[in-house]
Amino acid sequence: MTAPSCRTCGAAECRRVGKLPDAQWFAGKPIESLAGGDLWRCLSCRFLFRSPLLGEETYNILYRNGGLDVWDVEANREDFRLIREMLEPFEGRELKVLDFGCYTGQLLVSLASSFRKFGIEPNRQAASIAAERGIHVVGATLDEIAGPDDKYDVILCCDVVEHVANPLELMTRLRTKLNKGGLLIVSTGNSDALLWRLTGSRFWYCQYPEHISFVGTRWIQRLQRQAGFEIQSVKQFNYRGGTIHPGRAAAALLFRMSPTIYRSLLKSFGGVKHSDGIPGNGATMDHILCQFHAI
Repeated sequence: MTAPSCRTCGAAECRRVGKLPDAQWFAGKPIESLAGGDLWRCLSCRFLFRSPLLGEETYNILYRNGGLDVWDVEANREDFRLIREMLEPFEGRELKVLDFGCYTGQLLVSLASSFRKFGIEPNRQAASIAAERGIHVVGATLDEIAGPDDKYDVILCCDVVEHVANPLELMTRLRTKLNKGGLLIVSTGNSDALLWRLTGSRFWYCQYPEHISFVGTRWIQRLQRQAGFEIQSVKQFNYRGGTIHPGRAAAALLFRMSPTIYRSLLKSFGGVKHSDGIPGNGATMDHILCQFHAI
C-alpha cells in the first residue's frame, strides 16, 4: 500500500493508523455501501486524515441530500455555550458574525440580538430554515460571498473542519473574509486527545464517513500562522458536556481491542448500543474550541 502525502503540509512521511469501516449512512440518510478507506497520520504536522476520498461533487450531492435532524440540535450544546461566553464581551455592538456551515441557524439565533448574523449553508432545506429564523444566508459556499469587500468581524466554524479535505486551505480562505483584527472561532475533535491516540482508527469520531480530516493542538500550533492567524485561546471540552465518564472510556478501549467481544457483552447485559455502534462519545475531553486572531 502506497502512503498518501499529507493534504495540509505536503509531507510524504505519513503512517497508516488503521482501517476505517465502510458506511451505510451519510448525513443521516441511508446510502449504498461506501468504502471507509484508511486513517493516516502525517509524521510532520500531525494531521490525521481519511484516504482515499470521494470526488468533491459526490460529497456535495450527499450533503445536499442529507437529513435535517442530524445537526439541528439544542442551542445549549457545550461548544455553543463556550462560544457565547467568548462573545459576551462584544454584546451590544453591531458585529458582523458569519457562521460557516450554519445549518438551520441554531447557534446564530442563540447569540446576542445586537449582532448582525450571516450564514453559509449547502443544504437547501437547512438554509431555508435558517432564513426563516432571521439569518441572512449569503450562499451555499464561500465562493458565493459577494465580493472582496464583504467581510466580517467574527467567523464561526463549528463542526466543519472535519468535513473538508484541507483545513489549512479553508482557514486561509476564511482569513480573507475577516476584517483586520477579526476573530475566527473553530470547534472540532482533538486528534491529539489521549483516548483517540489509544483507540486509533476505532475512535468514535472518525467512524462517520462525513468526517475526513482531523486536527489537534499540535497541528494548530504549527500551521496557524500559515493561514494568517494567531491563537488567542484553546479550550478542551467534552462534546456532551461534563468532564470524564470512565465507563464510556472503558467501553471505547474494549471496542478497540475487540468489537466482537464488546458487542457480545453489550447484548448479554441488555445494553442499548450507540446509534452508530461505536462507544466513546462523551467519554473524555476530546474536543477543542480555538479562538484565533487575524494577523
